[in-house]
Amino acid sequence: MNRELLRELLSARDYVVEEAENGLQALEMMTQRRPDVLLLDLNMPVLDGFATLRKVREQPELSGLPVLAVTASAMRGDEEKAREAGFDGYLSKPVKSQILFHELDRLLKKG
Repeated sequence: MNRELLRELLSARDYVVEEAENGLQALEMMTQRRPDVLLLDLNMPVLDGFATLRKVREQPELSGLPVLAVTASAMRGDEEKAREAGFDGYLSKPVKSQILFHELDRLLKKG
């Protein structure tokens, strides 16, 4: 449901959205097309967001890719943990459209 909401919000603003069901699939997709920004759910199956981010950062052609952590488990300290792991931003679910677009503008240098 959250992925559907993100897709709808992004598509309405003319972002091209590529979706993966898990971290491994996301990595495989990025071998075909490099995204401008990556949104990773921290609790994805197969490879969680942290493991997927580590794999992304290990690849020279993807190492500078802006990556946003997206999570429903917004506990005290979670944002700091995500940023320490190398995420460029942090969104808690349910995602608020204003915050999402502010973060995307910041990461894509539009704002």
